[in-house]
Amino acid sequence: MEENLPTPPKNKLHALALLEVGLFEIVFVTVVLLLLFGTLNYFNILSVSEVFPKQLGWLPRREAPTGDSPRQPAKLASQDQVLRGSGEKTAPSPANFTPTTFQYDTEKAKTLLTQYIKSTLKPGLLPVNFETNQGITINQYAQNPNWFVTSFFSQNASPAAFFRFDKNSSNPNSSSISINLKNLPQPAASAALANSLLSSYFSTPFILSDPNCRNVSESVFCENFQTTSDGKKGYGMTIIGTPPKSINSIFTCSIPKESSDYSTAKSCISF
Repeated sequence: MEENLPTPPKNKLHALALLEVGLFEIVFVTVVLLLLFGTLNYFNILSVSEVFPKQLGWLPRREAPTGDSPRQPAKLASQDQVLRGSGEKTAPSPANFTPTTFQYDTEKAKTLLTQYIKSTLKPGLLPVNFETNQGITINQYAQNPNWFVTSFFSQNASPAAFFRFDKNSSNPNSSSISINLKNLPQPAASAALANSLLSSYFSTPFILSDPNCRNVSESVFCENFQTTSDGKKGYGMTIIGTPPKSINSIFTCSIPKESSDYSTAKSCISF
């Protein structure tokens, strides 16, 4: 008669094997997390020992340099600091550099523009009380603070005068006057017409010849631009459209030698 031998508890062995594998994974993940948090805590990147002082207060931490708060990560020396330590000169880093707006000399601009208007326009065109600097108001552009402008009405014309500094500099860049003419004579635009108009409003304009004028579509552009002893100057006329609906103006400009645009300027409207 055969004896019934007990069969091994396969299900129990299988469950124990799974339990051992699960414990191994849990222990492995726990160790990895402890190493990760321990490293971050040591280098003061993630201060878990301060967040959970009772449970993880025993984790080691690197001491912060003298003067630094223990709650803040240790500051790494920047490239500028390293170079300064070696004696090499460096420009201020963007993180520590606060740009400042250049302060243009408004009084200088007003004085130079007033003198330019007085020496360029005929005396009869100057506003009342101009000699006492009360006849005009000179304004500074908000978006382009190196620009200063004034305008007024005189003898059926509207002169507008401009003064400009070089960017972030106290050097004069240019001065110019543009006069919008209300009623333009009907004869065809030519150098003769330009000379007549220029001499009516400006004290000592340049003389234009026919080669100084050119037609561009329905517009006319005339200019005599010269190099003088103290810089570059130009006088001219523009007529945009066909009279009587045309936009008519005469202009002049002066570019001193110290201007950043002096070497490249070839026209009053090209710089």
